[in-house]
Amino acid sequence: MQQAFIEATKRAVTAGVDMIELHGAHGYLINQFLSPQTNQRTDEYGGSLENRYRFVKEIIAEIRQFYQGSLWIRLSLTDYAPDDEQNSLEEWQVIGRWLEADGIDCLDISTGGVLDRTPNIPVYPGYQVPYAVALKQAVTVPVVAVGLLDNPGLCESLLQTGQVDLVAIGRGLIRNANWLADAATDLHDQEFEVFNGSYARGKK
Repeated sequence: MQQAFIEATKRAVTAGVDMIELHGAHGYLINQFLSPQTNQRTDEYGGSLENRYRFVKEIIAEIRQFYQGSLWIRLSLTDYAPDDEQNSLEEWQVIGRWLEADGIDCLDISTGGVLDRTPNIPVYPGYQVPYAVALKQAVTVPVVAVGLLDNPGLCESLLQTGQVDLVAIGRGLIRNANWLADAATDLHDQEFEVFNGSYARGKK
């Protein structure tokens, strides 16, 4: 399975991508190794935090043998489980420092997904941001915030106040292909220029 990640990276490099992100969140395999909720192994890949980190550490080391471009990873910083059953924020900060030392250029911070149940939490724009802020305090590489961040004012505030370095927007762009132009208008950005006005006509 580690080799599958490495071969996928090689294909991406051949395709000429500008950056590569390893998906270590939302219950996918890297997440399952990192989380004590799912990693019940008793060998060198289970048990301690360092052992649970070994799976992704070895993948990164192999990738860095042939790819020196921008390498990101997405992480879920909480399983929405009892504190004594999941990694603490302090442990995630340790993982963040390990990832930086091992060659990760950017940390993309999300939450949840490893457990097959819906967490009983309030969901609002920016509800995942505190986890990104906590990790940013431990590393020097850029940190990305995600999660219902389609309000331009909120996104800009997170950047201008230095809480995070980048904001990733998914569903907002799916709903509105002209999101960037609308955000520039909302933020009174006089320098932003749209490619053309085609999307604007679709709003009338």
